[in-house]
Amino acid sequence: DLDLATYLLTEAKVAVIPGSVFEGEGHIRLTYACSRHDIERGVERIAEAVSKLK
Repeated sequence: DLDLATYLLTEAKVAVIPGSVFEGEGHIRLTYACSRHDIERGVERIAEAVSKLK
């Protein structure tokens, strides 16, 4: 989860928190404390970045 969080920050310019910080290893944590537009764009950028890993 730390590797994915680092990758998303670098590749998608989206900050996430590794789940292992909250005893949720293998997961990431997102915040929704922003506009709907920002959330939608962030999810799009995450999807684009993850698709490059396949």
